Amino acid sequence: MHRYITEVPTYVRLTADGNVYVDARAYPLSEVSEAWAAPQPGPRPVLVEG
Repeated sequence: MHRYITEVPTYVRLTADGNVYVDARAYPLSEVSEAWAAPQPGPRPVLVEG
Protein backbone atom coordinates (compact mmCIF):
# COMPACT_ATOMS: atom_id res chain seq x y z
CA MET A 1 0.00 0.00 0.00
CA HIS A 2 2.82 2.39 0.84
CA ARG A 3 4.22 2.01 -2.67
CA TYR A 4 0.91 3.08 -4.22
CA ILE A 5 0.58 6.09 -1.96
CA THR A 6 4.10 7.26 -2.82
CA GLU A 7 3.18 7.14 -6.53
CA VAL A 8 0.06 9.34 -6.18
CA PRO A 9 1.85 12.71 -6.64
CA THR A 10 3.47 11.48 -9.86
CA TYR A 11 0.18 10.19 -11.23
CA VAL A 12 -1.62 13.42 -10.32
CA ARG A 13 1.10 15.45 -12.07
CA LEU A 14 0.87 13.29 -15.21
CA THR A 15 -2.91 13.67 -15.21
CA ALA A 16 -2.75 17.45 -14.67
CA ASP A 17 -0.23 17.79 -17.49
CA GLY A 18 -2.62 15.99 -19.85
CA ASN A 19 -0.51 12.85 -20.20
CA VAL A 20 -3.21 10.59 -18.73
CA TYR A 21 -6.74 10.71 -20.10
CA VAL A 22 -9.52 10.59 -17.51
CA ASP A 23 -13.01 10.21 -18.97
CA ALA A 24 -14.98 12.49 -16.65
CA ARG A 25 -18.10 14.62 -16.60
CA ALA A 26 -18.35 17.61 -14.28
CA TYR A 27 -21.49 18.09 -12.21
CA PRO A 28 -22.09 21.19 -10.10
CA LEU A 29 -22.78 20.45 -6.43
CA SER A 30 -26.40 21.40 -7.02
CA GLU A 31 -26.69 18.30 -9.28
CA VAL A 32 -25.21 15.79 -6.84
CA SER A 33 -28.20 13.44 -7.20
CA GLU A 34 -27.70 13.33 -10.98
CA ALA A 35 -24.02 12.58 -10.48
CA TRP A 36 -24.85 9.66 -8.17
CA ALA A 37 -27.35 8.31 -10.71
CA ALA A 38 -25.00 8.65 -13.70
CA PRO A 39 -25.04 5.48 -15.81
CA GLN A 40 -22.05 3.18 -15.58
CA PRO A 41 -19.95 2.41 -17.43
CA GLY A 42 -19.48 5.94 -18.63
CA PRO A 43 -17.61 9.11 -17.81
CA ARG A 44 -16.62 9.34 -14.17
CA PRO A 45 -18.86 11.86 -12.38
CA VAL A 46 -16.87 14.65 -10.74
CA LEU A 47 -18.49 17.19 -8.44
CA VAL A 48 -17.39 20.78 -8.90
CA GLU A 49 -18.21 24.02 -7.13
CA GLY A 50 -20.97 25.99 -8.73
